[in-house]
Amino acid sequence: MFPGTDLLEERARCAAAVHVDARVGWRISITLPVINQAHRVLALAAGRRKADIIRRVLAAPPPTPPYPAQRLAPRAGVEWHLDEAAASALPGEVRA
Repeated sequence: MFPGTDLLEERARCAAAVHVDARVGWRISITLPVINQAHRVLALAAGRRKADIIRRVLAAPPPTPPYPAQRLAPRAGVEWHLDEAAASALPGEVRA
């Protein structure tokens, strides 16, 4: 799931190629409808560079348009696994 790509609106295909940018290049990704058919989704993030976006993704209410991770809606929810650096911008009660 890459912000700003057409893949976020794909409904017909299970997976698709997506060009992210010149630095990242092409990737194959499964689509949101496929991800959301899962019972539970595990979201992983590591590193200080992810801290601010993790804080914004987990904020309520979500911005409009929402971040791609805020569109995850599996039946049993999303379970976040963050290292200390990625969680560093979260309030203490959320980090526990």
